[in-house]
Amino acid sequence: MVRMPINAAGELYAALRNKEPDLVVEAKAELELHRPIVLDYPVRVTGGRFKVQDGPAFVIAASGVTLDSCTIIGGRDENDSYSSAQKLIHATGTQERPLAGITVRGCRLWRSRADNVWLEWCVDSLVTNNVITEYLYSGVMGVSANRVVVSGNVIRDAPLSDGVVNTYGIAFTDLDNTEQARSRDCSAVGNQVSLIDWEGIDTHGGDGISVVANTVVGCPRGIALVTGNETRHAAPTRCVVSANTVNGAGSRRPVREAIFLGGIPNVPANATITGNHMTGHQSAFGGLSYIDRPKTFIGDNNFPLLDWSAITMDGDYTADPANPPQYRIDGNTIWLRGNVIPKADGRRTVIGHLRNGHAWPGALMWLGESHGLDPAAGRGVVGVLGADSDNPGRVQMFAVEGTDTSPYPLSGSYQAL
Repeated sequence: MVRMPINAAGELYAALRNKEPDLVVEAKAELELHRPIVLDYPVRVTGGRFKVQDGPAFVIAASGVTLDSCTIIGGRDENDSYSSAQKLIHATGTQERPLAGITVRGCRLWRSRADNVWLEWCVDSLVTNNVITEYLYSGVMGVSANRVVVSGNVIRDAPLSDGVVNTYGIAFTDLDNTEQARSRDCSAVGNQVSLIDWEGIDTHGGDGISVVANTVVGCPRGIALVTGNETRHAAPTRCVVSANTVNGAGSRRPVREAIFLGGIPNVPANATITGNHMTGHQSAFGGLSYIDRPKTFIGDNNFPLLDWSAITMDGDYTADPANPPQYRIDGNTIWLRGNVIPKADGRRTVIGHLRNGHAWPGALMWLGESHGLDPAAGRGVVGVLGADSDNPGRVQMFAVEGTDTSPYPLSGSYQAL
C-alpha cells in the first residue's frame, strides 16, 4: 500500500495519472475543482475538502474505488438552481461491464445542485455512514444497480426547486426501462431520511429491494414502491418494507401516504410490508392497486391495511344501526363483525359486498353459522365469494332457514390467499 499526501488539486490529478497500484490518496487541504477527478483504476481517496461549482467532483470509471471521509461541497452557494450535471460522486459502469466494489464511506456531502451519490450499473457496492444534506434532487441514487447496500446514512433537506417535481432521499431505479435494467437485491438499512419534499425512500420497478429499519421524517410520501410514470412497464416485485419508522410531521409539502405500493395493468406489484410504525400522514398506505395478492403481505404494522369499514349493504339485508356490519383487513386475515337484518321474510340470501379487493379470498370462504338473535329465529351459514366467482367479495347467507327479521350476527375471520 502506497500512501500519498496531497495538498493541491494539481498534485492529485498528477498522482492519479500514474495509476500507482494500491494507492491511498490522503487529501490534506481544501481543493477547488475546475474539472472532475477521474478515478479509472482501483484507488482509495481519504480526507480532503473538495468544492465544485457544477458537474461532478469525482467520476468513478473503475471497480474497486473507495472514497473515505471526504467532504464534498456542491455549487448551490454560488448558483442555487437545479443542474442535472451535478452528481458529486458519479460512478458509471455498463450493462456488459458493471462496476463492482464501489465504497463511499464516512463522507460529508452537501449543497449539490442535483445529486450526491449516483451509482449507475454498479454491483456489490456500499454507501455507508455518510451525511448528505441540502441538495436539489437525490441523496443516493442506484440506477440499474445490483446488490448495493445503503446503510447508516443521514440524508436531509431536499426542497423542490424551479423546474423540479421530484426529490428523493434514497432511490433505486433503472436506466433503460427494460427487464434487464431493473435494480435488484439492493437494500436501504438503518438510514435517517428527513425533509425530502417528494419521497423519502423509493424504487421504480425494483426487484428484491429491501427497506428495513430506517427513520423517515417530514416527507410527503415516506416510502414508495412504484412503477413510475405512465411510460414505464416494470412493477416492484419481491420487495420488503419492514421495521421502519415513518412520520410525516414537519413536512414542507402536503402529506400523502406513509407507504405506497402499486403496479400497473397486467403487471402487478408484490411486497411484504410488516412491522412498520407510521404517524402523521394522510393515510398509512397508498396505491394498493394492481397487486399480486397471493405474493403480498401487509400486516402487523401499527395500522391495518384497512381498519373497520362498512360492508356495502346492497342485498337482501339492512345494517343493524346499533351494531353495523363492518370488516377489517390486516395481513391475509379478514375479520367481520356487526349484525344484519333481513329486509323481508322471503328474500334473505345476499347480505352485501366487501368492496376492497384485498378482502377477496381466492375461492369461497366460510365464516360459520349465524343464528338470529330472537329465540325463535332461523339460522344460516355465512360465506364470502372468492375471486374465482362472478361476484367476488359478496357476503352471502347459505342454507338459510326461518322467515323472521331479527338481527343476524356476522362474526369470525378467514384467510384471503
